[in-house]
Amino acid sequence: MTETAQAEMAELRVAKIKGGKGVRKSYDPKALESLCKSIAQVGTLQPIVVSPSSKDTFDVVVGSRRLRAAYMAQRRTIPAIVMKDLTEVDKLLMALSENLHRENLTPFEEAAVIMELVRDHKMSMKDLARKIGRDESFIRRRIQLLSLPLIVQRQVARKELSVTHAEVLSDLKKPKEQLEFAILAQREKLTPPELVTAIREAGKKKEGKLRKTTWNRRSTRIVLEVIGFSKWLQGVMPEVIELPMNEMANVKVSLHALVDHALKGIKEIEQAYKKHKS
Repeated sequence: MTETAQAEMAELRVAKIKGGKGVRKSYDPKALESLCKSIAQVGTLQPIVVSPSSKDTFDVVVGSRRLRAAYMAQRRTIPAIVMKDLTEVDKLLMALSENLHRENLTPFEEAAVIMELVRDHKMSMKDLARKIGRDESFIRRRIQLLSLPLIVQRQVARKELSVTHAEVLSDLKKPKEQLEFAILAQREKLTPPELVTAIREAGKKKEGKLRKTTWNRRSTRIVLEVIGFSKWLQGVMPEVIELPMNEMANVKVSLHALVDHALKGIKEIEQAYKKHKS
């Protein structure tokens, strides 16, 4: 933190505090409602941290959830630590460190802040890791998560997949493969080690090292894959239609690949049936 930064306690009007840039992009509605009820009854027990943005307004640096809950509880004022002369890097580091210790951010919110500090503010991974009390491998893993398709990120945000699942998927190079294995992991309820095994086995299959299965087992598996993908797609369709074009293209490629599998399976069934009849 900048050595010249000064701090003082104050009771500030909620209406004078803006959300600021912030690192948190989502809030758990139930947790926020619970905090709102607590603040309505006993007030805000822990001060938020703000920095002056103009003569009589402030930006929240740490405590955006408490500020939002206080607003919902119709509190007129909130206790705050006013930090002057903070740089943008100071604000990001404070917010990131606070939320990492409380585990309040999603891994992708953490990744976005880390990426901003490394890319936009030219902070080395080593320095950043030291400042937030983590190792460099944590920084690298978080940044790597940003390579995942948006629809997979949302699966993790909804806790349909874990952060460890996401880290396994981020090791794959192609978004199409990341999406396909994310669907597989969710549908089959694979643990992260099982997902690693599935990816490894799929790689062996491409190299022709897996044992061959009978046509009926293979065709059944193909049909089940298509059915599973269809059910998954129906569940996320409201989000899919809002995806950017490049993300939509990944879904389209995955769907085409599964349809091709299904058509091949049907052809095998027809050929086997004809052979059986003859």
